[in-house]
Amino acid sequence: MKWLIIFLFPTFLFSPNYETHVSQLFIKCDLTDKLNYEIFFQGVTGYYNLKKEKKITGNILVIVDYHQPSFSKRFYVIDMDIPRVLYHVKVSHGRESGEGYAHHFSNRRGSHQSSLGFFSTGESYTGKNGFSLRLDGLDKGYNDNARPRNLVVHGAAYISDGLIGRSYGCLALPLPVNTQIIEVIKDGNCIFIYNPDYTGRLPTKRLDVESASQYYHGVYCGKELERLIRGN
Repeated sequence: MKWLIIFLFPTFLFSPNYETHVSQLFIKCDLTDKLNYEIFFQGVTGYYNLKKEKKITGNILVIVDYHQPSFSKRFYVIDMDIPRVLYHVKVSHGRESGEGYAHHFSNRRGSHQSSLGFFSTGESYTGKNGFSLRLDGLDKGYNDNARPRNLVVHGAAYISDGLIGRSYGCLALPLPVNTQIIEVIKDGNCIFIYNPDYTGRLPTKRLDVESASQYYHGVYCGKELERLIRGN
């Protein structure tokens, strides 16, 4: 074991620093002209911290950018292992959050507003809005009423090129791609819903860069160890 630690130490020492790693991910995902880098950085940081806390188990990060208007494609499905954007589509916000832009957010039942922060995807089901996906809010006081509020991911005819409607707070996606997206992101993946006026108030541990960096370097060394053992 001692020789293994000595051998792996240079791997940890010379692995890309965290900021460089996230920047490289951003470029590989071809998001330069599609998503603000700071939003991506926060999403990736929260994703790694939630992996570290074992709050999520999957390799998918979904970023919803509510700083953008409703007619923009602001729902990004990112495979963090490849890395690559798998889907980039439009998404609704709550009807009481605003019209073209979402300005108001709530964790309260009956508010018909969107919630912000980090979520874990739950189980899929078929309900009144067709094939849908339950969500669990991970930020107490910000979105932890997501399941009791029945905030879910579902498809809607009012999300199209010519018509952008609003939901009761759910993440409504275009038909029929919603089914494909739900199949990819269900069961323990991460969703980060962003707005600049509110996201800065999230629990600091979610956006702890040092903690995320430690997790990233641990995973990096683990992959290098696996590669060495396999002789590749």
